[in-house]
Amino acid sequence: MPPQKPRNTQIEDRTDSNNESVCGDVGLEATEKAYKEKIAELEGKLLKQSHKLSLLQYLTDIFTTGLKPKKIAGMLFELFLRELGTKASAVWIKEQSSEAFQPYFSISVPKEMIERWKLPFPNPFPDMPMLLSQPQWLEKQALPGIEPIIEAQDESQGAASKNKIEFGEKSGNKYQPQDINESAEEKPQPKNELAPYYVPFEFQSELMGFALIGLDPDHHMESERDELSTLGHIVAASVFNTHLLAELRERLDEIKNKTEELEKTNTALINADRFKREFLTMTSHELRTPLTGIMGFTKLIIDGLYEDEDEMRQMLEDSYSSGKNLLKLLNDILDMSKIESGAFQVTLEPVCLLESFSEVTIVANSLPRTAGVLLNMPDNLESMPKVLADPGSLRQVLINLISNALKFTHEGSVNVVLERGIGVINFSVIDTGIGINPDSQKRLFQKFVQADEGYSRRYGGTGLGLAICKHLLGMMNSAITLHSEGEGRGTAVMFSIPIA
Repeated sequence: MPPQKPRNTQIEDRTDSNNESVCGDVGLEATEKAYKEKIAELEGKLLKQSHKLSLLQYLTDIFTTGLKPKKIAGMLFELFLRELGTKASAVWIKEQSSEAFQPYFSISVPKEMIERWKLPFPNPFPDMPMLLSQPQWLEKQALPGIEPIIEAQDESQGAASKNKIEFGEKSGNKYQPQDINESAEEKPQPKNELAPYYVPFEFQSELMGFALIGLDPDHHMESERDELSTLGHIVAASVFNTHLLAELRERLDEIKNKTEELEKTNTALINADRFKREFLTMTSHELRTPLTGIMGFTKLIIDGLYEDEDEMRQMLEDSYSSGKNLLKLLNDILDMSKIESGAFQVTLEPVCLLESFSEVTIVANSLPRTAGVLLNMPDNLESMPKVLADPGSLRQVLINLISNALKFTHEGSVNVVLERGIGVINFSVIDTGIGINPDSQKRLFQKFVQADEGYSRRYGGTGLGLAICKHLLGMMNSAITLHSEGEGRGTAVMFSIPIA
């Protein structure tokens, strides 16, 4: 047997060591590569997550500005297109003024379809047992007939072009969604058969709206689910706040209107209180004056303090005149009280103007007037037809107006004119008296009001005459108007009574 060569164990050990070193280096490189890939993956996820958070923050800032529902829907359409690649979607937002969800579509649809797709509030899917507060895939049976909207492919009809959100450098934001996700143009086209994904807009357990997004049924929504849920809460809070602000504005407008009404009412009450105080002062004076005259003249006659029968007769006539003034004052007060309480009634019947004016003329001729002032009554009474009125109320209106005209006319005349119109007789009492300034004309038909406060002291009266005339004519289906070109230029008072 030939002798064996001795083994070089040092060489073999060195070779084995080298082999182990090479294997170790390969393993380290593989491990390092795996770590780098993992780190890159984590960095990508972190960048995506950072983008999503920045996007949500951006949308939060935008939506808190109180956007209108149509603008909110347009921004959502653009967001769904950019982030999810959907080409068709629909958004329903609760209307403030009605109990319904108003639809908005990312494609052009006929107006009748929009009206058709208004859905009831608070549950838009009454026949579907679904969780309204959870983002989820939705069976098409929930909204029968919605497929043409969800499956629409023509993005050129979408709302994105009208309501585009500019992200990235153009808008001054730090994030660049195009760096992370493919652009909308580069994303793979969805299949013809799309499925609706439901995103609720919930705020304080109340559904403020929702979105249906047309997506590929195989689209994985796990990564977007939380963000869409957060987006839904942001949109719901925006809609809720918009409604709240609108309601607050309405309340403020109501409060403002009520305040203005209260101010007007308060002003009217203050004026009424002032008028009543002036009326009481005026009335006490008006009552005292004729009563003093009656008592004074009566006392003189009783004591025999007159020279002859003529003087006694004059005293009796003055006493009688004072009594008439007192009676007129009391009648005005009683008439206004009856009118305001509803106790004053009128009976409309055919009235002969010739007969009515014969009585008015007798009273009018006995009214006090300035010497030289003429009173001209109408001369065409025989040709006038009967009118439909209350005889006593018509006489009272005419006597009040003639009395007023004579009281405030110092020279010239007072003319009572009748003219036949279409179906009516037009009455006018025209004087050449002191006239009325335009500002005073507006309030002359109020109670206790005269054109000037000084008039009541100078001319007497309660300020009820024209107010009574206005109410009586109103009860006879008529209205009264007054015109004067100003102080010193006379006054005309007109009204019409229907022909019987």
